Amino acid sequence: LPLIAGITHWFRVNARESYRTVRTWIARINAYLQERITGMATVQLYRREARDFAAFDEIDRQHRDANVRSIFYCAACYRGGELVSALAASLILWVGGGWVVNGDGLTLGALVAFLQYSQRFFRPISDMSEKFNVLQAAMASSERIFGLLDEPIIVAEPAQPRRLSPSAPGHIVFDHVWFAYLR
Repeated sequence: LPLIAGITHWFRVNARESYRTVRTWIARINAYLQERITGMATVQLYRREARDFAAFDEIDRQHRDANVRSIFYCAACYRGGELVSALAASLILWVGGGWVVNGDGLTLGALVAFLQYSQRFFRPISDMSEKFNVLQAAMASSERIFGLLDEPIIVAEPAQPRRLSPSAPGHIVFDHVWFAYLR
């Protein structure tokens, strides 16, 4: 159990940050694609296809690397649980087999039953590691959603709002306004 607890703690600490990074890169990919697809005419007009493709390729590479790290942590956690299960079975066979051979009060049937009980003990732990992986991914997504929902409201509603008539006086003036692309 201490080995399982250690593996779980290691996975929890590393996987949470890894999944946060994956979700951040997914959001960047979605935003980049949305901006470029809706502004396709502008991209083509200024002949930025190659630059935008290179920029997207970099974002996609970062996402891939983050995803590979998260898959590594998931696989290491699952395989770590399997390794502990195999070590437990080996220890049972080694100690219990010695007791059976020496006639120290353990029968072969009891040894086999104990071995099967240990496998039944580790199967839910293995299933739980898979569920824990899904939970970590969901927590990373929900953190981003709740972060957006927790943003303070900047524009406050007045206590006594006034309606303007359609013929309200006034005009809009654009003075000292300029537009440029930054490099």
